[in-house]
Amino acid sequence: MTIEIRPMTEEEKKEPLLEIPQFLIDQQKWEKENPIEAKKRQDEAYAKAEAEVLKDKKAKGWKEPTFTSTSIKPKRKDIEKIITLSVQEYVANNQVKKNGLIKAIKEINKTISQNTVKRVIRKLFKQRFIAIDKTYKTKPFVIKGHYWRAI
Repeated sequence: MTIEIRPMTEEEKKEPLLEIPQFLIDQQKWEKENPIEAKKRQDEAYAKAEAEVLKDKKAKGWKEPTFTSTSIKPKRKDIEKIITLSVQEYVANNQVKKNGLIKAIKEINKTISQNTVKRVIRKLFKQRFIAIDKTYKTKPFVIKGHYWRAI
């Protein structure tokens, strides 16, 4: 079975392949003449369709999402930087023991947990940013360490 391909005749070229209904042609002419009103009608139709979709979703148990402002949790590096700056300022101005330093930094930064403060202070001791004074055995105050510098 072979298919024969022939060129279109002049009459076939003049006829449209699909016929467009007259009401669509009239509507297109009206939209060109009244673009503002056409836009309003279109917006109203979209709003009506959107409302119907929402109504159907709510009937099925769908709830609209609530957009409340939530505070972003600070990053670990930022927390360590805050605590380090607090420690630097506090040690430079006060003579305090290790436990007193932890409590003071916790009071300064109320949103940060005590365990986080302890972890960062341990890290600062390890880095020798702060140290315990060994001059007097009975007065183990926290002092500036070997690697103390302005941050």
